[in-house]
Amino acid sequence: MTYIGVSPSNGVRRVHTYTATGSQTSFTGASSEGITLSYTDANFVDVYQNGVLLAPADYTATSGTSIVLGEGAAVNDIVTITVYDAFSVADTVSKSAGGTFDGNVAMAGTLGVTGVVTANAGVVVDNITIDGTQIDLSSGDLTLDVAGDIILDAGGAEVKFADDGTQYGTISNSNTNLVIKSDASDKDIIFQGNDGGSVITALTLDMSAAGAALFNSNINSGGTIVASSVADQGARIERNGTTGGANIDSVLASGSLHFRTATTERMRISSAGNIAVGGTQSDKARFEIHKATSSVGGITDDTLHLATTQTTGRNINIGFGIGGALANTNAGVIGLDVLDGAGGLRGDFVFHLRNTTSDTTPAERMRLTSAGNLGIGTSSPSQKLHVDSGSTDTVALFESSGDANAYLVIKDSGSSGGAFIGANGTSTIFGTGGSTERMRIDSSGRVLIGLTAAATADSMLTLQKSSTAVEFNIISSPSHASVINLGDTGDYNITRIKGDNSTNSLQFQTNNAERMRIDASGNVGIGTTDFTTQNGSVSRILKLGGTNNTVIAGEQTAANKNLIIEARYEGRNGGDRYAQIGLGDDGSNNGSISFWTAPSGSGVSERMRINENGYMTKPNQPMFAVNTITNTTTGSVVNFTGVVTNVGSHWSNANNRFTAPVAGFYQFNFTVFTSRTTATGDFYWDLRVNGTTRLRAYSSKNGSTNGHCQVMASEAIGLSANQYVELYYVTGPGSVGMEASGNHNRFSGFLIA
Repeated sequence: MTYIGVSPSNGVRRVHTYTATGSQTSFTGASSEGITLSYTDANFVDVYQNGVLLAPADYTATSGTSIVLGEGAAVNDIVTITVYDAFSVADTVSKSAGGTFDGNVAMAGTLGVTGVVTANAGVVVDNITIDGTQIDLSSGDLTLDVAGDIILDAGGAEVKFADDGTQYGTISNSNTNLVIKSDASDKDIIFQGNDGGSVITALTLDMSAAGAALFNSNINSGGTIVASSVADQGARIERNGTTGGANIDSVLASGSLHFRTATTERMRISSAGNIAVGGTQSDKARFEIHKATSSVGGITDDTLHLATTQTTGRNINIGFGIGGALANTNAGVIGLDVLDGAGGLRGDFVFHLRNTTSDTTPAERMRLTSAGNLGIGTSSPSQKLHVDSGSTDTVALFESSGDANAYLVIKDSGSSGGAFIGANGTSTIFGTGGSTERMRIDSSGRVLIGLTAAATADSMLTLQKSSTAVEFNIISSPSHASVINLGDTGDYNITRIKGDNSTNSLQFQTNNAERMRIDASGNVGIGTTDFTTQNGSVSRILKLGGTNNTVIAGEQTAANKNLIIEARYEGRNGGDRYAQIGLGDDGSNNGSISFWTAPSGSGVSERMRINENGYMTKPNQPMFAVNTITNTTTGSVVNFTGVVTNVGSHWSNANNRFTAPVAGFYQFNFTVFTSRTTATGDFYWDLRVNGTTRLRAYSSKNGSTNGHCQVMASEAIGLSANQYVELYYVTGPGSVGMEASGNHNRFSGFLIA
């Protein structure tokens, strides 16, 4: 493939060389020449593998940034990619024969043309410089259409207007003053316009009458209208120059402006700017109104009357503001809001004020309705005085700056003094009779009824009546409750006292749950509202009180001398009671305390008693004692056949074992009687727990034939529930060993703790 250039190094051909890794197919990015691979046309790319030119079918070139081989290259294969740039030859026009360009031609320099330039579609240029003196238009109108302004800059200071060679007007510069002149003799300057589709002449300046101005309609002046002076009159405006009619004139001597009708002055504006209507001006106020005659107390005899022709939905306002640039901006407005114009006019007086200078318009602040209700902060007062502070906490402030007390008295038609609420320093006081204080809330929030100072700083509510008893009543309907809540800032009723009128009970609550109740019969329940017992209803379940350190006292009649404290829950298997303490009398004025418990499925039974002498008995304390054995051979458990006592039935004759019913410490004792048939040899007995020896006892080795020996031992052992204890005969000399006759052999044990 060919390329443009004198050598590969400075031509438009780019060579990219890559050394392949094992099975590499894609080659992209920077080559060993440091050039990043890129191309615009796959037809101008040659790919060599180890110097062999690959056919286009052997690789893919579509992304513009990579070449992908159809088959992976071997390690260290040299892949060379040569990229050629495409180019085109620009369009040209023959110098001698000429030609046509289909598109636009841009010139960076000057285009010189000796002939005529014909541009039927128009000529677009930045600036036009004309060497001649005129622009001729063969026919039609000439339109100057510019995006900005049209500026006429005449060095001769005049722009002249002519019609077919005859000059009729000039606009010129006279010492930078703009002069508009009609050049034809006695010809007027006329200003016309379009009024709703009709051409009207708004103003004519008559040059034949020294430039007299004739306006077609009203003159609305934003500035001063100056009239010529006549005699002492600085200026005079009147209709058709007649006298005796209405006129306005100014007096040079006083500098005042007078308004007259029928030759009588009706209003005057002084040189100080003060206005007087209907009388002699005092110059003490900006605006004065005088009326020569007036009915005394006549409500319809107005000195100033403001009115509207609209019967509803209109305001008759008086605005207050400042002059200058803010002449039309009211800081405040007093107006009549017309509600009904039929028959007699009816409306509300409304007062509007700005709160800040940024307010768009004054907002309504106060309204006096036609019904006589005064509203401050509301447009619909419902009472004679209705104050709405909006989002502000303080609704109203009543202040007595010259006195220590400030009262707001509330009085009806029949009372002489009335009730009052007021302030004394930083305390709020409530009173009756015009001046008698009844209640006070001081600066710390303490409420004082019947006194003016709290006994302590923590006394938040104090009631005092010095002459008679004081009652504090909380009364509700018969079906509801009266409640006193005692809480904290996080839980207002975490503790409460509640009088339930529906049950005539008094309830005490802590931590949001009922803890104690006194029912209508005087029964006291702590943690329960059920006052029945297994022994039937009683007159008093619990009585709190007493003296001489008596904290809880049970008081019973002579017929029933037992006081029972029981633990129970309804629905329990075996009965509601599962534990109780009995405080009783044995009938002989001897007091005792008994303790009762119940296993699951059974009723309570007495487990321990303290009698009148302080002795403690345990009727169900685990205990056993056995004796009298049959002949027992060595290497076996001693066989006791006689049971002396077996409290709780924890000793078993079937296996000669004691099984611990509960975990605890137990005391075990045994004594055995030996009978020798040989003179030498040892006797051994083991006290075993679950088959493990805990204590061993033995007799002396030497003795007389047919001799006897008594062996005794004792041990305190800690047992877990269901562990068993047995006495084991280990070994002995002779054929008999243990004597079976009499009560010489005994084994016993009991629960210590």
